[in-house]
Amino acid sequence: MPEKMGIISKEVVIIMPDLSKISTKSLVDELRNREAVQEITAEPYQEFEVRVESERIDSIPKSGPAVILVIWD
Repeated sequence: MPEKMGIISKEVVIIMPDLSKISTKSLVDELRNREAVQEITAEPYQEFEVRVESERIDSIPKSGPAVILVIWD
């Protein structure tokens, strides 16, 4: 009886962690160290507003402390 030749398929399973269980601080710490991420810091009591091409994203003035991450990825 001739032997059958076949392709053995292997599945790769990637288990992703539940990101909702990770603290915001840990997520920000990881992102701030990556390429294509710019970190902008507003010091305590320093006022800031977020705009895109002269358009306000949020009409309520904010004050720090705050960390703003701009991500290009």
